[in-house]
Amino acid sequence: MFQKFLILFVCVFTATSSFAKGISPYLPLNLSPEIELMIEKAFALTQGVPLSKPYKAADLQRSIKQISDTHPQLYQQLKHYLSRFEQVRGITHKSATLSVTNNADKAIPNSRNIEVSSNLEVSLGGFSFFSPYVYIATGSVWSEQADLTHFNTHIGFGYEYAQVELGYREHWFSPFVDGAMILSTHAKPSPSITISNSTAISHWKIRYEVFYSELEEVSGIVLGNQSFPGKPKLAGIHLSLVPLDNWTLGVSRVAQFGGGQRKVGFSDVIQAIFNPAGIDNVGDYEGDDPNFEFGNQLASVTSKVNFNWGMPISVYAEIGAEDTEGEKNYKLGNESFSFGLFLPMFTDKMSLRYEFNRWSTAWYVHHLYEQGYTNEGQVIGHWAGGERDLSMDTPAQVHAVNLAWQLSSKQILDTTIRHIKNENEEDFSYKAGIEINMRYSHATQYGFLGFELYLGRDVFNHDFGRLSGFYRW
Repeated sequence: MFQKFLILFVCVFTATSSFAKGISPYLPLNLSPEIELMIEKAFALTQGVPLSKPYKAADLQRSIKQISDTHPQLYQQLKHYLSRFEQVRGITHKSATLSVTNNADKAIPNSRNIEVSSNLEVSLGGFSFFSPYVYIATGSVWSEQADLTHFNTHIGFGYEYAQVELGYREHWFSPFVDGAMILSTHAKPSPSITISNSTAISHWKIRYEVFYSELEEVSGIVLGNQSFPGKPKLAGIHLSLVPLDNWTLGVSRVAQFGGGQRKVGFSDVIQAIFNPAGIDNVGDYEGDDPNFEFGNQLASVTSKVNFNWGMPISVYAEIGAEDTEGEKNYKLGNESFSFGLFLPMFTDKMSLRYEFNRWSTAWYVHHLYEQGYTNEGQVIGHWAGGERDLSMDTPAQVHAVNLAWQLSSKQILDTTIRHIKNENEEDFSYKAGIEINMRYSHATQYGFLGFELYLGRDVFNHDFGRLSGFYRW
C-alpha cells in the first residue's frame, strides 16, 4: 500500500517538475503561540487564505504583502520572522519549558500526547535545502513524561504544485485554532507520505493535500467475530478554493482502516474516498466477507470569510460527519457543527477569538477499532473528544474564548477559557469541565521569556494545575 502511494506521488512530481518553482518549509503549529498569533492575524486580514495547517512559509510570504501599507508593524514583524526560513539551512525553532504540577494525567490540548504531569519539555526545529526542490526538515520535542516525539522531521522534494514529504509531517484539516474535529496535533504524530501544493492553482486559488500514514500498534482490531493487534492506517484528503476574494471554501475526508488481519487494497482506499457509502456502515450487507466494511471515516465542509465591518472580522464554520447516513454519499451521519469568530484588531492592543464545537454520538469511536479514533491513547481529532470515557460515544459541546492583550511593545498576556459539557449517560454522570490558561510573554533580543498557568477541573470532577516557565525562539 505504502509503495503504491509513493509511486503515484513520484510520478506526479517527475512529470512536470522541469519548469517549476521550488518547495516551501513549514511554519510552527502549536509550538510558538506568540508568533502563531501574529500569523493568524495576518491570515485574518488578507485574501485567499489556506484552511489547513501547518501553514507553508511561502503562503505567509505572499499574504503579508497585502498588509504592508495597512498594518506596517505586523508586516515588519512577520517579514523579520520569515527571514529565518529564507536561508539555505538553519534553526527555525527552539524552546524549553520547566513546570511544577499536581501530577494530573490530563492531556494538554493539542500538545502531541504531553500531559499536565510533565515537568520538562525541550523542542528544536530546523531545515536544510540541497536545492530549491529538495530539503530535509527536523522537528522534535522531548518531554520528561512523553519521551521523544517527532512532529516535523521529513524529507521533502518536488515543486510548487506537487510538494512531497516522507516522514513525520503533521496534518490539521481545519481553520479552527483551539481544536480541530477530524485532524489535529492532540495525539502523537505518525510517519506519513504527503503531497500538497505550496502555490495555489489558478485564479480559484485551489489548494490540495493528500496523505497516507500508519498509526501506532493497538489491540482490538475487529475482523468478523475476532479481534487482533495491529497498526491501523490513516489516509486523508483536503481541498480548498476561493470562490470570492474574501471567502475560502474547503472539504476534507479522513479514513482509518486496515491493521491486524484486515486486508485493504489501494482500490478500496480510492473507492472509500469517492464512494464512502458503498463499503462503509453497510447495514444490509448479507455477504460473508468480514473485510467488506472498509473502516472508520470522517468528513467535513469548512468555510472562512474575512471582511471589515468597522473592524477586521474573520468568521469561519465547519459541518462534520462521522460516516454517512442511510448508505447515501450526500447524507451526513452523526453530524458535528463548529463556529468561530476572530477579531484580530478588537482594540489597538487586543485580539479576541471565540470558538464553539458540538458533536453528536459516534465521534471518535468505532466498532471495528476498540481503541477508537486514537493514536497512543489520545484522540486524533478535537482534544475534548478525550475528555470522557473513551468506550462511550458521548455527545459534547465545547466553548473556548481567547483574549490576547499587548501590554507593551514587548509584552503579551494571552488568556484562554474553555468550557466542556458532555451529555450524561444512563450509567455515567459527567460534570461540566472548566479550564483557564494564562500566558505572559516578554520579548527579548534572544527570544520570548515568560510563564504560563494552566488549571481547572475536568469532566470527571478532578482538579489539575500546572505552572510553567519557558523560553522560546
